Amino acid sequence: MLLGCNDLPRVNDANPQDRIDIEEYGRNLALLLPAIGSECSIFITAFPVDPARTGVSVETFEPYVERARSIALESGYGVVDLYAIIRESGRKYLAPDSIHFNPHGHRVIADLVKAAWAARPFAAALVRRLLSQKGGKGQSEESIFESVRLRSAVQDDAATET
Repeated sequence: MLLGCNDLPRVNDANPQDRIDIEEYGRNLALLLPAIGSECSIFITAFPVDPARTGVSVETFEPYVERARSIALESGYGVVDLYAIIRESGRKYLAPDSIHFNPHGHRVIADLVKAAWAARPFAAALVRRLLSQKGGKGQSEESIFESVRLRSAVQDDAATET
């Protein structure tokens, strides 16, 4: 699950009736996340957006991100902290509009989700089940995860070269 910033209050908002305060936001997530989650659920935090383009200030945005992150963890989700990653990256994963991701950014998100998914408790059981099935003989859990990592690295190299 990945949330954006459409519900957040903003400066000079032409549609303030469309926004919700942090308390309502938290209550909504506390109802929604447990209802739709499962052992394989991954929550991706919202990512920093350009305040000049969206009207959402950093001071407004960060508490919402933290509230969502906390509720996701409390609800048993694996969490990918995209907010911290993009904030620290200097926005190199964002498209020129500073709102959407560029192709490399999408690849990074996919890799982060893949890693978060692999870290979930059910993932090891799934790998063991795959190993016990025909075609999985002779491979270790680590070799399956390593092949996923190598495939990802090769795709990253190919994307960088083009």
